[in-house]
Amino acid sequence: MIKETYINVGERYANHGIKGDIHLVDMDELHIDQVSLQHKTKQEKQVLRDQKHIELFFLFQGEHFYNSNKKQCVNTSTGRFSFFHLPNIDGSLAFNPVEGNYSSIGIELSIEYLERVFNGDLELLGEFGKSLYSERESAFSSNVMIQPQMKRVLQDLVHNDYTGTMKKMYIESKIIEILLQVIKHGGESRYDLSGGSLSRSDIDKLYYVRELVSNNLQNPYSLRELSRLAGINEFKLKKGFKEIFSTTIFNHLYDERMVLGQKLLIEQDTSIADIAQQVGYKNPTHFTAAFKRKFNELPKEVKSGKLIQF
Repeated sequence: MIKETYINVGERYANHGIKGDIHLVDMDELHIDQVSLQHKTKQEKQVLRDQKHIELFFLFQGEHFYNSNKKQCVNTSTGRFSFFHLPNIDGSLAFNPVEGNYSSIGIELSIEYLERVFNGDLELLGEFGKSLYSERESAFSSNVMIQPQMKRVLQDLVHNDYTGTMKKMYIESKIIEILLQVIKHGGESRYDLSGGSLSRSDIDKLYYVRELVSNNLQNPYSLRELSRLAGINEFKLKKGFKEIFSTTIFNHLYDERMVLGQKLLIEQDTSIADIAQQVGYKNPTHFTAAFKRKFNELPKEVKSGKLIQF
């Protein structure tokens, strides 16, 4: 059974200076909310709920803070997600104003649903899985960067034409995809990769470096600049990045440029030279050579539709 609700926030909260829409999807063991808001002042409200809360929260634009009366916090910022458990909700929820729209997708999961997905073995989620049976607040992922593949799955989740039973099956399949991506890219296990040579603080800094590289493909930072921005020395930066992500910073930059270049070739009706510039290559010939090395096809072949690699 699926129930969908659309709420025009402006009609309810006009006096608070809030506009936008909320799309709610309720199923037996799942609850999904897609939120798009505009507000020029900080919004804060007290929240109280006397039951277990397990949520995958993805924030595309904005700043989101939950502070419990137990002094625990769940803070999520633009382009990041958190996967957390609260035995109950008793605190305050705050949203800081942003340019444009506050935009998020929240997926609330029941413990029964997770037990079904993981075939009764929640220890696959490590200490977080164990904590779900306790009265302990915990997080599997806290303010971790949203990966491009996660965005694609989330868009499929909230924008589809299925109805009835088919819609229920489709939504559940997409949530399983999301869970797999969360386990792969943003869980507790990332803190075990260092074998003790890196602190949690160091690893957070390395994730920040990866984000800086991914978001500055046209004008990439030098190693010295990355070291300064992240507050980590160059030796630990290079060694730790390879240890955590199994690639070098240079190769990560190359891979990100190629993936974006392929996407633009497929989606944009513009020249290869323009696309080369968008991904950080001043010389289109250098872009073509790099693309051929990555995908074993020329950009013009992808652009003409002869072969599209996914």
